[in-house]
Amino acid sequence: MTFKARKFITQAAAIAILATTSSVWAQTAGPAATPSASKAKEMMAAFAKADTNNDGKLDMVEAEGVPGLVARFRQVDADGDGMISKAEFEKAVN
Repeated sequence: MTFKARKFITQAAAIAILATTSSVWAQTAGPAATPSASKAKEMMAAFAKADTNNDGKLDMVEAEGVPGLVARFRQVDADGDGMISKAEFEKAVN
């Protein structure tokens, strides 16, 4: 597989992941911006699964386990400590 083909496949996969998580990360005004309770619960379950060392925070490597989170890591990491706490994640999801 050539580098060009591998790059294309990687970009296509990233677009597919972002497309499937766009409703959770949407930044629109009004009630449509709030995900359903089941979607929020699903996202919190994804956080728990990605938190492999069970410290209640996600570093950049752990964030790869939550689709779309790496692209927004700096935004969600409100205090800029290089970790996304459960509270920061909840705030981003809700």
